[in-house]
Amino acid sequence: MKTTILLGALLMVGTLAFANEKNIASVSVTNATQDGIVKLAYVSSESQSVKVSIYNQENELIFSERITEESFVRPYNLSDAGEGTYTVVVEDKNGKNASEVVYKKTALASVVHLQNVYPEEGKVFLRINNLDNDDFTVKVYNNNKLVHKQTIEDQTQWGQVYDVSKLSEGAYFEVTSTKGLEKIISL
Repeated sequence: MKTTILLGALLMVGTLAFANEKNIASVSVTNATQDGIVKLAYVSSESQSVKVSIYNQENELIFSERITEESFVRPYNLSDAGEGTYTVVVEDKNGKNASEVVYKKTALASVVHLQNVYPEEGKVFLRINNLDNDDFTVKVYNNNKLVHKQTIEDQTQWGQVYDVSKLSEGAYFEVTSTKGLEKIISL
């Protein structure tokens, strides 16, 4: 438990430093705990209206709220919604950020998150919080053709900035794990 809290704190400090570097907002979503609690941290250098939406695996909206603050941390309880894969979408003036959360009562799973970090330069940040320590494969497709593939092994926290400025509008990331998690994120 202390290791999980320490990793979360380190992630938040890194996220804060990264967000303040370019005056853009940063979003961090933790895995759902065994009791269904997901924590969302939003860090910005200015107060703005932020819409938080949570969708189930059928892409049905199960929760939505609008928050006007500079920065905040909010817990969301998924226990009544049941086990499954959820998408947490955060919208602000910088755009939309989507994070996938898998809630299982028996184990912690992984979060896959894609964030626009430098929209004017066409750069996105892909982060995988991999508390199951599962191996992942990241693939990038452009016009339904594989243009990038990489395997991440033995990492509990992983992230990389990708230049997507030369990709077409229908480009997408596909993240798969050896334990069956699959997430497709469109740009």
